[in-house]
Amino acid sequence: MKQPISHEHARKVDDLLSRTRANNGLAPVDFERFWEDQADAAANPFGRSTISRACGCGRLAHSRVQTETDNAGPESI
Repeated sequence: MKQPISHEHARKVDDLLSRTRANNGLAPVDFERFWEDQADAAANPFGRSTISRACGCGRLAHSRVQTETDNAGPESI
């Protein structure tokens, strides 16, 4: 059974889509909030306040990321 979305949710969707289109298809990200949520998820992965699982991207070594991007070559950019 489908349930119609509220006008407020429709407004939020329209706003997100317009900001995403204005940013070449990339959704806006609140990085400060993201890293706060990551810290919470890593400290308490099964807690009631944890909104998602920790993604582990904060554990990547900078040198590893740099090596992979250096080896990619200009044609992959």
